[in-house]
Amino acid sequence: MKKMLLVLSLLVLTASMAWAYPGPDGMGIYADVTDTGPVENCVIVPAFVQTNLYMCITNPSGSPVLAWEARITNNAPAGAIIGNWVMSGLDVDNDPEDFVVGNGLNPLQPNAQGVVVLGELQLFVVNPAVTIDFTITHIPGSVSFPGGTPGYVHTLGFNTPCYTATGGTAGPPYVYNPVFRVNGPEAGQCIVANEDASWSEIKTLYR
Repeated sequence: MKKMLLVLSLLVLTASMAWAYPGPDGMGIYADVTDTGPVENCVIVPAFVQTNLYMCITNPSGSPVLAWEARITNNAPAGAIIGNWVMSGLDVDNDPEDFVVGNGLNPLQPNAQGVVVLGELQLFVVNPAVTIDFTITHIPGSVSFPGGTPGYVHTLGFNTPCYTATGGTAGPPYVYNPVFRVNGPEAGQCIVANEDASWSEIKTLYR
């Protein structure tokens, strides 16, 4: 109950607050990976206007990123959006939502803001009246990350779990909060406020 109250209390802070890139070892989706001030996890997109979204690891505890894995889903109804994720490196998983990506030939380095860009989605919205939430989760049955988190490798033999930007609850069953929102009745307000204290508490949900 205490953990659920924590999650609910964070979601109440949706107002118009923004936050810094989370970490260490955060995993999220962003429309801008070079922000030097508050970072937002939402965007308003008109119909058929291209918007780029980026799958990222933020403030990694080790670098470069040699490999990573995660599942990315969204709640868009059929035909509401156009676009596919294109990841840097070799994706050895054939599932369109599951990514097991190797970057051994071109390891990925964090930028000046501590953001490692894993891939990009060139998004077109067909119906801007629909609220689209993106969620990052672990890959069920993962051998590399059996603890219910996505993760990455920065040193061979060391698998580092990631904590999604908006947290969730330990399981099974595992529950993850959406990490990015496109459009919706909030008119640009973000789905969660993440402050330093809250981030340390969110991570305890996975322990």
